[in-house]
Amino acid sequence: SRGKPRDRIERFTAAMFDALSKEIYSSSDPSGTFLSPLCAIFNWMRLGLFTGSRLGEYSQSQRTKGSRYNTVPQSINAGKWAGTSIAFIAADFTFFTPNLIMIPHDKVTSFHAKRAVSAIQIRFRFDKSKNNFTICKFSSLAHPFLDPVNAGVSIIRRAQFLCVPAYKPIEVFQTPSATKFSFITATIVTDVMQHACVVTYPDPQHYLSCLLYPSD
Repeated sequence: SRGKPRDRIERFTAAMFDALSKEIYSSSDPSGTFLSPLCAIFNWMRLGLFTGSRLGEYSQSQRTKGSRYNTVPQSINAGKWAGTSIAFIAADFTFFTPNLIMIPHDKVTSFHAKRAVSAIQIRFRFDKSKNNFTICKFSSLAHPFLDPVNAGVSIIRRAQFLCVPAYKPIEVFQTPSATKFSFITATIVTDVMQHACVVTYPDPQHYLSCLLYPSD
Protein backbone atom coordinates (compact mmCIF):
# COMPACT_ATOMS: atom_id res chain seq x y z
CA SER A 1 0.00 0.00 0.00
CA ARG A 2 1.17 3.52 -0.82
CA GLY A 3 -0.90 5.02 1.97
CA LYS A 4 0.63 6.80 4.93
CA PRO A 5 2.26 4.31 7.33
CA ARG A 6 0.53 3.90 10.67
CA ASP A 7 2.16 5.44 13.72
CA ARG A 8 4.25 3.06 15.76
CA ILE A 9 2.52 1.81 18.89
CA GLU A 10 4.48 0.69 21.94
CA ARG A 11 3.35 -0.84 25.20
CA PHE A 12 3.05 1.19 28.39
CA THR A 13 6.03 -0.11 30.34
CA ALA A 14 6.33 -1.26 33.95
CA ALA A 15 8.84 1.55 34.49
CA MET A 16 6.19 4.11 33.49
CA PHE A 17 3.74 2.70 36.03
CA ASP A 18 6.49 2.86 38.64
CA ALA A 19 7.29 6.49 37.77
CA LEU A 20 3.65 7.55 38.03
CA SER A 21 3.27 5.70 41.31
CA LYS A 22 6.29 7.45 42.83
CA GLU A 23 5.10 10.85 41.60
CA ILE A 24 1.66 10.32 43.14
CA TYR A 25 2.73 8.85 46.48
CA SER A 26 5.50 11.42 47.02
CA SER A 27 3.22 14.40 46.36
CA SER A 28 3.34 17.30 48.82
CA ASP A 29 -0.43 17.70 48.32
CA PRO A 30 -1.89 14.16 48.74
CA SER A 31 -5.53 15.28 48.72
CA GLY A 32 -5.15 17.41 45.62
CA THR A 33 -3.17 14.74 43.81
CA PHE A 34 -5.71 12.04 44.70
CA LEU A 35 -8.46 14.04 42.98
CA SER A 36 -6.33 14.99 39.98
CA PRO A 37 -6.59 13.50 36.47
CA LEU A 38 -3.08 12.07 36.92
CA CYS A 39 -4.11 9.88 39.85
CA ALA A 40 -7.52 9.04 38.37
CA ILE A 41 -6.05 7.78 35.12
CA PHE A 42 -3.30 5.91 36.97
CA ASN A 43 -6.04 4.03 38.86
CA TRP A 44 -7.92 3.11 35.70
CA MET A 45 -4.80 2.11 33.78
CA ARG A 46 -3.56 -0.24 36.49
CA LEU A 47 -7.04 -1.72 36.91
CA GLY A 48 -7.18 -2.22 33.16
CA LEU A 49 -4.16 -4.52 33.33
CA PHE A 50 -6.44 -7.06 35.01
CA THR A 51 -9.79 -6.34 33.38
CA GLY A 52 -8.58 -5.70 29.85
CA SER A 53 -11.00 -2.76 29.81
CA ARG A 54 -11.48 -0.92 26.56
CA LEU A 55 -10.96 2.84 26.53
CA GLY A 56 -14.71 3.42 26.24
CA GLU A 57 -15.30 1.71 29.57
CA TYR A 58 -13.32 4.28 31.51
CA SER A 59 -12.96 7.26 29.20
CA GLN A 60 -15.18 9.51 27.13
CA SER A 61 -14.22 9.74 23.46
CA GLN A 62 -16.23 11.07 20.53
CA ARG A 63 -19.09 12.14 22.75
CA THR A 64 -22.44 13.08 21.28
CA LYS A 65 -22.60 16.85 20.91
CA GLY A 66 -24.09 18.43 24.01
CA SER A 67 -23.62 15.37 26.25
CA ARG A 68 -21.15 14.95 29.12
CA TYR A 69 -20.79 11.17 28.75
CA ASN A 70 -21.60 8.40 26.28
CA THR A 71 -24.71 6.26 26.71
CA VAL A 72 -26.00 2.94 25.43
CA PRO A 73 -27.88 3.40 22.13
CA GLN A 74 -31.65 3.62 22.29
CA SER A 75 -32.44 0.32 20.60
CA ILE A 76 -34.51 -2.81 21.21
CA ASN A 77 -31.34 -4.89 21.65
CA ALA A 78 -30.18 -2.65 24.50
CA GLY A 79 -33.25 -3.48 26.56
CA LYS A 80 -33.42 -1.79 29.97
CA TRP A 81 -29.84 -0.53 29.56
CA ALA A 82 -30.75 1.85 26.74
CA GLY A 83 -29.76 5.40 27.64
CA THR A 84 -27.53 4.36 30.54
CA SER A 85 -23.81 5.03 30.80
CA ILE A 86 -21.49 2.96 28.63
CA ALA A 87 -18.60 3.58 31.02
CA PHE A 88 -18.53 1.95 34.46
CA ILE A 89 -20.84 3.22 37.20
CA ALA A 90 -20.48 2.58 40.94
CA ALA A 91 -22.93 -0.35 40.94
CA ASP A 92 -20.60 -2.25 38.60
CA PHE A 93 -18.03 -2.56 41.43
CA THR A 94 -18.57 -4.98 44.32
CA PHE A 95 -16.02 -5.59 47.08
CA PHE A 96 -15.59 -8.65 49.32
CA THR A 97 -13.88 -9.60 52.59
CA PRO A 98 -11.55 -12.65 52.80
CA ASN A 99 -14.67 -14.66 53.75
CA LEU A 100 -16.42 -13.37 50.62
CA ILE A 101 -18.84 -11.17 52.54
CA MET A 102 -19.97 -8.24 50.41
CA ILE A 103 -18.83 -4.82 51.65
CA PRO A 104 -21.17 -1.83 51.18
CA HIS A 105 -19.54 1.03 49.28
CA ASP A 106 -19.90 3.39 52.23
CA LYS A 107 -17.72 1.04 54.33
CA VAL A 108 -15.13 0.11 51.72
CA THR A 109 -12.65 2.81 52.79
CA SER A 110 -12.63 1.72 56.44
CA PHE A 111 -12.37 -1.96 55.51
CA HIS A 112 -9.53 -1.20 53.12
CA ALA A 113 -7.65 0.72 55.83
CA LYS A 114 -7.77 -2.49 57.90
CA ARG A 115 -6.67 -4.54 54.86
CA ALA A 116 -9.97 -6.36 55.01
CA VAL A 117 -10.90 -6.06 51.31
CA SER A 118 -9.66 -9.14 49.49
CA ALA A 119 -11.43 -9.02 46.14
CA ILE A 120 -13.24 -6.80 43.68
CA GLN A 121 -16.00 -8.03 41.38
CA ILE A 122 -16.67 -6.04 38.22
CA ARG A 123 -19.70 -6.11 35.94
CA PHE A 124 -18.73 -5.08 32.43
CA ARG A 125 -20.92 -2.60 30.58
CA PHE A 126 -22.80 -2.74 27.28
CA ASP A 127 -20.40 -3.31 24.38
CA LYS A 128 -22.62 -4.96 21.74
CA SER A 129 -20.90 -8.33 22.02
CA LYS A 130 -21.43 -11.74 23.61
CA ASN A 131 -19.50 -10.44 26.64
CA ASN A 132 -22.17 -7.90 27.61
CA PHE A 133 -22.44 -7.65 31.38
CA THR A 134 -19.87 -10.35 32.07
CA ILE A 135 -19.02 -10.50 35.78
CA CYS A 136 -15.41 -11.15 36.81
CA LYS A 137 -13.75 -11.24 40.23
CA PHE A 138 -10.15 -10.18 40.88
CA SER A 139 -8.21 -10.88 44.07
CA SER A 140 -5.99 -8.44 45.92
CA LEU A 141 -2.27 -8.66 45.21
CA ALA A 142 0.68 -7.94 47.49
CA HIS A 143 2.23 -5.48 45.05
CA PRO A 144 3.32 -1.91 45.81
CA PHE A 145 0.85 -0.41 43.32
CA LEU A 146 -0.37 -3.00 40.79
CA ASP A 147 -3.27 -4.21 42.93
CA PRO A 148 -6.77 -4.30 41.34
CA VAL A 149 -8.48 -3.98 44.72
CA ASN A 150 -6.45 -0.90 45.68
CA ALA A 151 -7.23 0.68 42.30
CA GLY A 152 -10.94 -0.09 42.62
CA VAL A 153 -11.18 1.31 46.14
CA SER A 154 -9.44 4.52 45.05
CA ILE A 155 -11.86 4.90 42.14
CA ILE A 156 -14.92 4.50 44.37
CA ARG A 157 -13.50 6.83 47.05
CA ARG A 158 -12.88 9.55 44.47
CA ALA A 159 -16.41 9.23 43.06
CA GLN A 160 -17.87 9.39 46.56
CA PHE A 161 -15.82 12.46 47.51
CA LEU A 162 -16.90 14.24 44.32
CA CYS A 163 -20.55 13.24 44.89
CA VAL A 164 -20.98 11.50 41.55
CA PRO A 165 -24.64 10.43 41.14
CA ALA A 166 -25.25 6.66 41.11
CA TYR A 167 -26.25 6.58 37.44
CA LYS A 168 -23.26 8.55 36.14
CA PRO A 169 -19.79 7.25 35.19
CA ILE A 170 -17.24 7.06 38.00
CA GLU A 171 -14.29 7.89 35.71
CA VAL A 172 -13.91 11.39 37.15
CA PHE A 173 -11.46 13.94 38.53
CA GLN A 174 -11.85 17.25 40.34
CA THR A 175 -12.24 20.52 38.49
CA PRO A 176 -12.38 24.11 39.79
CA SER A 177 -15.59 24.75 37.87
CA ALA A 178 -19.10 24.76 39.29
CA THR A 179 -19.70 21.21 38.01
CA LYS A 180 -17.14 20.04 40.62
CA PHE A 181 -15.99 17.07 38.54
CA SER A 182 -15.20 16.18 34.94
CA PHE A 183 -15.16 12.86 33.17
CA ILE A 184 -11.92 11.41 31.87
CA THR A 185 -11.49 11.90 28.14
CA ALA A 186 -9.27 10.08 25.65
CA THR A 187 -7.22 13.27 25.24
CA ILE A 188 -6.44 13.44 28.96
CA VAL A 189 -5.46 9.76 28.96
CA THR A 190 -3.01 10.47 26.13
CA ASP A 191 -1.58 13.48 27.98
CA VAL A 192 -0.93 11.41 31.13
CA MET A 193 0.64 8.57 29.15
CA GLN A 194 2.95 11.00 27.37
CA HIS A 195 3.83 12.64 30.70
CA ALA A 196 4.71 9.21 32.11
CA CYS A 197 6.95 8.53 29.13
CA VAL A 198 8.81 11.83 29.53
CA VAL A 199 9.41 11.50 33.29
CA THR A 200 10.47 7.87 32.91
CA TYR A 201 12.73 8.38 29.91
CA PRO A 202 13.94 12.02 30.06
CA ASP A 203 16.75 11.43 27.58
CA PRO A 204 15.39 12.84 24.27
CA GLN A 205 17.39 10.18 22.43
CA HIS A 206 15.60 7.34 24.20
CA TYR A 207 13.59 5.18 21.79
CA LEU A 208 10.20 5.96 23.39
CA SER A 209 10.91 9.67 23.69
CA CYS A 210 11.77 9.73 20.01
CA LEU A 211 8.27 8.40 19.28
CA LEU A 212 6.77 11.40 21.08
CA TYR A 213 9.03 13.97 19.50
CA PRO A 214 10.22 12.65 16.12
CA SER A 215 13.00 14.66 14.50
CA ASP A 216 11.64 14.30 10.99
